[in-house]
Amino acid sequence: MRQGRIFLVWVLLGTGVLALAGRDLETPGLYYDEALHAGPALEFLDGEIRSNHVPGSKVVWLAERPVFVRAQAYLGGLKTQVLVPVFALFGGGVAVLRAATLSIALLGLLAAMLWTERIAGAGVAVLLGLILASDASFVLGSRHDWGPFALAFLCKALGLWLALRGFSQRRWLWIGGAGVVFGLGVYHKADFSGALAVAFLAFGLAAPKRLVHVFREQRPELLVLLLGFALGSLPVWFWIGDILQAGALLGDRTDLTEKFHAALYSLDGSYFRRLVESGGRFEKLAAGNPRWAVPWAALYGAGVLMALVSWRKAAPAFRFACLASSLGAVVFFVTPGAARLHHVLNLYPFPQLLLACAVVHLWRERGRIAGGVAGSLVLVGVVAGALATARDLAWLRDTGGRGRWSDAIYALADYVQDRGGRPAVSLDWGSNEPLRFLTRDIPLTEPVWEFQSVIPGQHRWELEGTPDHTYLLLDGPHALYPFGARFLREVERSASDSARIRRFPDREGRPAFAAIHFDRPHVISFSGGFKVKFP
Repeated sequence: MRQGRIFLVWVLLGTGVLALAGRDLETPGLYYDEALHAGPALEFLDGEIRSNHVPGSKVVWLAERPVFVRAQAYLGGLKTQVLVPVFALFGGGVAVLRAATLSIALLGLLAAMLWTERIAGAGVAVLLGLILASDASFVLGSRHDWGPFALAFLCKALGLWLALRGFSQRRWLWIGGAGVVFGLGVYHKADFSGALAVAFLAFGLAAPKRLVHVFREQRPELLVLLLGFALGSLPVWFWIGDILQAGALLGDRTDLTEKFHAALYSLDGSYFRRLVESGGRFEKLAAGNPRWAVPWAALYGAGVLMALVSWRKAAPAFRFACLASSLGAVVFFVTPGAARLHHVLNLYPFPQLLLACAVVHLWRERGRIAGGVAGSLVLVGVVAGALATARDLAWLRDTGGRGRWSDAIYALADYVQDRGGRPAVSLDWGSNEPLRFLTRDIPLTEPVWEFQSVIPGQHRWELEGTPDHTYLLLDGPHALYPFGARFLREVERSASDSARIRRFPDREGRPAFAAIHFDRPHVISFSGGFKVKFP
């Protein structure tokens, strides 16, 4: 009965989120990381691969269809596999893609609320749902699933709910299902393992007697959980070495200042807006005073302090939330290369559980006045979060995004498509994966990955081009690598008479993308710098 009420509250919250974020889903433009898993889903349905995949990806052929099993060393192909039936039913558009990821996150919200109701009661579950559904970081992170986040959140929340029900009722099917879901989460993205470890460590520290009981009295069930996990995560074990190698490389890019900003701007829900304002350049993330970061940080800090002070009287769920949030924050700051919004979102829903438990604890232990004051502060934050989400979505609709996030990508896609199936060559990171999703029958290549391994004076990259070739780059300040700018300078210096340059600015007239083609055969070579020659 109580879970039926939780479901009703979730329907109301989900309806509100969809009314707010489910409109104008094609704005801003499709981003590279959003499209990374989506293009291969369409290729599976079409039965052909239209462009080269990013380094580290893996494809296997099944019944004459390409199955995308890995996107990168640390990202599996689960999202692609989930999107295949979605695109088969509703078509492969940007609106369908974003509606799907937002819906996946909302299913995760339901699972999180149901799990919370069982461990902490209906009041805590409703508060948790309110906090998450009004959080701009959660809503926008789900709408654009940049990370990816939504499917990992669902795997975490659903796995916790299944495991709780399975172990409490000694149902092996539920327990095995929990293990499979946890394993799929690890297959989906490698850093899910950190969030999973945090959850189980926090459980052991918050309820040690229950953990001892599981090891003593429920060993068969524990074995079923582990077997399910091994099954769900099976693909990962074949490339664990690649994951460790990628982690070592990312460790060289760890920046504590960037991590601090990611945490700060995620707290006040402004990270996504700042990223789009910067044109998708993490290194140039729009700075400014955080809107609500300090009050939210104070609330979370007060929740942790309250749990520690009243540790013996605190409910196990409150202790768990304190430990999971604190340990998760530590994992975030020590994980190599984890300095983006989606890495902060790995902590969800534990911080929200902490706040909700703190309010209910105050209500029960200190009376209605103290609990009412704490609840009012959280509700003020909920309203502020919803207003911030609405404001940011309105800004996105008005501007269409900027740089790599600009809806100018659609004009670029139309231009490439209108050139009648002629090959397009991406000379910077940012356009290849969106075009792979937005166009059909266009041979796409992305040699920018090869440029990084070219050693000047020893070997070079070379392409014999024709007037059919279109060269794509990010315009102005939005380039990730310097290759596109070098190519443009070389074209303007030595081949301007034969080159046709087409620029695609955003709605505000800011530079976004550019396309170049030559009116006669040519040879382009790269060996630290570009050379354009006409035989």
